[in-house]
Amino acid sequence: VYTDTDSLILLIRTENVYKDMAEMHEHFDFSDYKLEHPIYKALNKENIILNKKVSGKFKDE
Repeated sequence: VYTDTDSLILLIRTENVYKDMAEMHEHFDFSDYKLEHPIYKALNKENIILNKKVSGKFKDE
């Protein structure tokens, strides 16, 4: 684990991190992902834009 004033870095051990993130999509802002990203196969566009720019949501950058 590493933290800074506005960031957090974690080591995650899993078979498929994006599958796990999709299952917890209510906690993430995926709005900047490209349309080709695998998360778009797991979620519909409404779920992806639902948390766009919402304060307190995790962002994968």
